[in-house]
Amino acid sequence: MTKIKIFKAVIFKTTIKDDYNEGEIGEGTDHGKWIDFEEKSIQALLEKIQYFAEVEVYRFENRIEFDRWETIDGMIPTKHGIDLWKRGEKALYSARFEAFISEVTIKDFDDDDIRHFFCDLKSIE
Repeated sequence: MTKIKIFKAVIFKTTIKDDYNEGEIGEGTDHGKWIDFEEKSIQALLEKIQYFAEVEVYRFENRIEFDRWETIDGMIPTKHGIDLWKRGEKALYSARFEAFISEVTIKDFDDDDIRHFFCDLKSIE
C-alpha cells in the first residue's frame, strides 16, 4: 500500500469596479471559490499559481495573495485597454485573489483493502 502526497490550493476571488482617478468604487463582488489547483510538489503548485496569476504573487506560510486588473469578463486587459481605462473610456475591475494551500495525503488501496471493504459491506446487509 502506498500513500501519495499532493499539494492543493483553493483560490477565492473578489472584484470591485476601479476608476483610474477615483480608485475603487462601490461594493465589491465576492465570487467565492474561483478555481483550485493540485500538484505533486509545493514548488510545482506555486509555479502553476504564478502562471495563472500573470502578476507577482505574495506567499504568507500557507496562503498566497495577488491582485490584478481585469475586464468585465475576467480577462487581463491589454495595454490599449488600460490606456482607454485611464481616459475613462473603459471599465476595469480590481480583482483580489486569495489562495489557501494544504497538503493532502491520498492512500492507494491494495486488493486486500478492497476485498475487506466489500466483505464488511456484505456482512452489514
